[in-house]
Amino acid sequence: LRFVIEGGESTHNEWLETLFWYDEGEEGGIGGPDCDLGTGGYIHDINILEANSGARIALQRMMDDFNSYSSSIIHDFKYNLYANFDAFCDKFDDLIKKSNLVEELPGNWGPNNGGIIVHDAFKPFHYFRNKLNKVPKTLNELIKAKDEWEMLPYYKAAFHMNDIDGEFNLKFVSKGDQRFEAVYNKTGNLLAEGNDEVNMGTYNYAGPSDVSGHVKYDVEPYYKWGNTANLSGKGAVAELAAAGANITQLWLNTDAINHYNKYALQFGLDEIYPDMTPSDPVA
Repeated sequence: LRFVIEGGESTHNEWLETLFWYDEGEEGGIGGPDCDLGTGGYIHDINILEANSGARIALQRMMDDFNSYSSSIIHDFKYNLYANFDAFCDKFDDLIKKSNLVEELPGNWGPNNGGIIVHDAFKPFHYFRNKLNKVPKTLNELIKAKDEWEMLPYYKAAFHMNDIDGEFNLKFVSKGDQRFEAVYNKTGNLLAEGNDEVNMGTYNYAGPSDVSGHVKYDVEPYYKWGNTANLSGKGAVAELAAAGANITQLWLNTDAINHYNKYALQFGLDEIYPDMTPSDPVA
């Protein structure tokens, strides 16, 4: 597929010409003639809306704007280098944290003691995260771009290792921001809504390294509602018990350990040895 920019216009491909335009003098300028979600002008307008009407109104506006575009336009907004998808994500994540749709009670923090309240109004934003995720379709594709990804240790992947052969699943997050999350099965295929809603990776409003933020905005909503609208949350106690059982299953399967170790070595993680004491699961 050939796409050439000459004099500010796309050439050599009529399909792309209908989808993109690029004006060298305008910020953003690509992702469809009407798609400006990553531009400085759009973020400026959202900042004004936030100042005048509050974070929740601005958050709803961003989600509605995103949903107003076709899947093909959004795909190219997310994956085209000229479109600043990260700017959209940065602002959306910021508004999530300012919205107070997930609150922490002072002096009573923790995922198991009721100290975090996930309000029902957060539910559409919880499921919306799946539209924001951006990951390679196969493990082989991710390996080719391994400098952009970090593999998480097994105890941080245990919530994604359920069901038959789940102990073979591997979890990765985008390096740096940790917002994009991918889980691949035994054969290296991406787990997503279409093939495994239970074990799929989901977009993080706060990366795993931000432990308190990740628990608050990503883990607690998962405990309450699951990954998609087709599922229901099992609660913290049940999920932690299942994750612990998944780690045990991994420890009992030499082939799964070898599979994990093969990629752990490539990504700078410690190998697993059967005589080691397994770590407890961490979301």
